[in-house]
Amino acid sequence: MLRSMTGFGRGEYEKDGLHATVEIRSVNHRFLELVVRISRPYFSLEEKIKERVQQDIARGHLDIYVNIEDRRGKKRNVKLDKELVLAYYNSLKEMAKTLNIDFQLKVNDLAQLPDALVVEESEEDLDEVWSVVEKALAEGMAHLSEMRTREGARLCEDLILRKNRIAGYVEEIKKRAPLLSEELRNRLKSRLQTLLDDCEIDENRLAAEVILFAERSSITEELV
Repeated sequence: MLRSMTGFGRGEYEKDGLHATVEIRSVNHRFLELVVRISRPYFSLEEKIKERVQQDIARGHLDIYVNIEDRRGKKRNVKLDKELVLAYYNSLKEMAKTLNIDFQLKVNDLAQLPDALVVEESEEDLDEVWSVVEKALAEGMAHLSEMRTREGARLCEDLILRKNRIAGYVEEIKKRAPLLSEELRNRLKSRLQTLLDDCEIDENRLAAEVILFAERSSITEELV
């Protein structure tokens, strides 16, 4: 099956609020050249994307655009800095003792102290992201393959049409080829007769010249 190297494919997939869109543009190239464009937090997925594409594509220049949208909202964790809170507590207790005042402290008071509670964003689960990107990529690759196949079929039809047209020209030339020597002889004789006017032409010499010229003008090899 003839396939074109030019094509475009697009795929989308979403799971639990994680959405991925993949667009692939392919053009002719002697070797396989892959360019992946993906946002910085997901750079580590680039090699996986290339490996997946190489399973189906052997040649061509491919630009692969990957867009990932996390619609789940950021996952955050609140972390208690135990050592810092304990240090606050001991320092405040010592302060009360020094000032000779009652030491009365509530949890809410400690929670409002700087850095006692730290809000951290949970790390991205790249395996989960890849499972979504992979499905979008597979869909994009399938659409790319379909387009390349359609384009290849169109090119094949065009090549067959051109081949048949050339074959027709070759047959016409083959039919006329045997007449070439006689046509050359008559044309050469006519020109010589005009130049020499009333002088007699040596038919044997004329025939030899025609044969030599015909051999030099032979198109037999081109027709094979």
